[in-house]
Amino acid sequence: MSLSPWSLLSEDERLILAPKLTDETDQRLETAGERFHHLICEEALPHTFPFQTIQDRILTAQNFLVQAGGFDNSALWQQIATLKGFRRSYLEVMVKNRDEFLRVLASSDFVVNREPFWSTHKFDSARAITDYSYEPSLHFANDRADEAEYGLDYFFVHWDRTSCWFKESRWPIKRLPGARAVEQLYAAVQHRFSCACPVAVSNYLNSKSIDQYP
Repeated sequence: MSLSPWSLLSEDERLILAPKLTDETDQRLETAGERFHHLICEEALPHTFPFQTIQDRILTAQNFLVQAGGFDNSALWQQIATLKGFRRSYLEVMVKNRDEFLRVLASSDFVVNREPFWSTHKFDSARAITDYSYEPSLHFANDRADEAEYGLDYFFVHWDRTSCWFKESRWPIKRLPGARAVEQLYAAVQHRFSCACPVAVSNYLNSKSIDQYP
């Protein structure tokens, strides 16, 4: 591609992302840009990497920047130490302190460590609460916390295409006993069909004007 992924971000986005991309104390944008290019284009072969894949990964970074409160330097954003990788509606992050990170999530409309018995997440898991079950939900999990190269502060992040934790039901049977539990189960089943589309996540964030994390 003729343009680098870094150049496709706005100046504000570059300035905010830079400290999460490089260990350079002077936070040089050039160093951050090189790192971002590596994370976005990892596994790419010259002239064979679909531009749509690049766009999806860039939009994933932008979506995370918005929902994690990067523009306002939220308490949640401050807990993100390093951005480690990007895929389609999926990324990996290192946080500064696992306990404080979970505390911030719990105070920021996330349900923390309340997984059903069938969950595959054996360590910490936090899911964003949405208004409705059909909306995408940001999900943090440190599934490899017991591995030395990852550890408790390393989290895998993605947007579930539907939300298990929602404020209101729009199901026509919502007043029936057990209807909410059935809706939660239905939302959970949808997670097996891949993450939410980055464009759908972006549209959701725009519709909500996300600015919610202190």
